[in-house]
Amino acid sequence: MSQFVYLLHEPHLETQQEGYGLVRTAALKYTEHVVMEVGLNSTAPSSASVSASAPEGAEARLPTELIQLLDAYGILDLDDEGWEEEDTEEDVGDWSGLHQRQFGFFLGWMALFDIMENTSLRVRAGYVEDIRNGELVSRHLMPNLCRMLRLGQPGKKPVRMDLYEVDSFYVQLFEPTSMTVLGAHVYYRALRAIPSLVRVWWTECKDRQLSNAIATYTASYFSPVLVSAELASLRPPFQSEQQATAGQPQVSGRELLEDEATSVRVSGVGGQAGSWEVSMSYVIDEQKMEMGVKLPSEYPLRNVEVKDGRRVGVPETKWRGWLFAVQQLVGTQNGHVVDALGMFKKNVSLHFEGQVECAICYS
Repeated sequence: MSQFVYLLHEPHLETQQEGYGLVRTAALKYTEHVVMEVGLNSTAPSSASVSASAPEGAEARLPTELIQLLDAYGILDLDDEGWEEEDTEEDVGDWSGLHQRQFGFFLGWMALFDIMENTSLRVRAGYVEDIRNGELVSRHLMPNLCRMLRLGQPGKKPVRMDLYEVDSFYVQLFEPTSMTVLGAHVYYRALRAIPSLVRVWWTECKDRQLSNAIATYTASYFSPVLVSAELASLRPPFQSEQQATAGQPQVSGRELLEDEATSVRVSGVGGQAGSWEVSMSYVIDEQKMEMGVKLPSEYPLRNVEVKDGRRVGVPETKWRGWLFAVQQLVGTQNGHVVDALGMFKKNVSLHFEGQVECAICYS
């Protein structure tokens, strides 16, 4: 992969586009190798496979060349030379300087998110740790995105995304005037791949105007798409993190979770536009145990809310531990709702079978 990364900051548009294709292919192979290596070297028992922050995850590391590329760009000087949403090809001018660096910056993040696709939770935890240690989100990604999309900028209106699908972008069809659309897509992928890091940055943002602008912008253009993606994982076809790691075929999310004792229900939250709740029921000796996960309208900037439904035959301390584990998996370990529900179901099943439940890191 190292022999291709440099192509992302070449001063030629076509070279950068072709270079990204090569980097993406190399990224997928890189992660395939890392997932295999971490799986072989892991000493944790299989029942603990959902504990993403276990020490073994530290073996997964992002390519040094990619980290260096993202760190080298720093804060782009968008105020002086950046183009507006309405600019034409003539306004953009030559493909050099700031324009080339903007494109290379976003392609670098695209490649990073490519690496994080189809990984196990353990491998993803190692990748996230590298991003956190390098402060790449707080020092580079979010400041540049906010300036590009004109969020919290005095006298400027945010870039509108009504006419675009933020969850897809084709690099080979990129035109210089679509830079803001690419920036919006990168923000979508950040919210999808590393929501915990974006959430921490937003929570710690001391600029009230900027914080409110980001929340409104996210709820308007990104949260509905992200919530739909979470809910889609409960409908066919879907491939869980663990199945992706094992190379197993896609199946319905409900097929992963539901059986004679377990059922899942998705419903809107009354009176709260854009809020959805996923409920799980588990029948034990003709009694129903229930819990729910609520996705807020500003998801994932605001974390999911795990709702305490009905506890049956389980000590309260253990029950609270299971609910906390669900909250942690989605909120801090960048897991998906379907994986969290799967972990909850496994803990319940093992408890009533008299076995030790799934491990989860509470640090």
